[in-house]
Amino acid sequence: MEPEVAVEIRNRYEDEYFSIRLYEEERLLFYKILGYPKCSEMIRHGHHELYKIAREMQKGRGLLHLVADLTDAKILLMDDIRFIGSVSYPRLARTGIRNLAILLRDDFHVKMNVQKTIECLGPNVFSTVMLHPSLNQAKQWFNKLK
Repeated sequence: MEPEVAVEIRNRYEDEYFSIRLYEEERLLFYKILGYPKCSEMIRHGHHELYKIAREMQKGRGLLHLVADLTDAKILLMDDIRFIGSVSYPRLARTGIRNLAILLRDDFHVKMNVQKTIECLGPNVFSTVMLHPSLNQAKQWFNKLK
């Protein structure tokens, strides 16, 4: 296991399904999905919170990186996948976020959700999109992009 690098982390939002952390120095917005959403409104609300934080950060240095931690996620409905890929992620990219890292474990259904989300996303929304097994590996990847 890789050692965590000490950085200031600000927890910005949390409910039973969605949590958001801000790594301000690294210009990174991180969110984690836990389990099954009880309803689509939970997904939309969590993604709206991401957007509010990204907009707030535009007033300063802005954000460059988004990490979606799906290691504890479960299956999503197709409408929610389309919302994330065609509405939420493009809206986040318009705030200046250029790179998306998706953290996954070996779950066939979640991998299919991610593949469908990326298909809905389309080309040129983010400069780069990569799958990673851990946050540390995603951060190392972001550092190489600079």
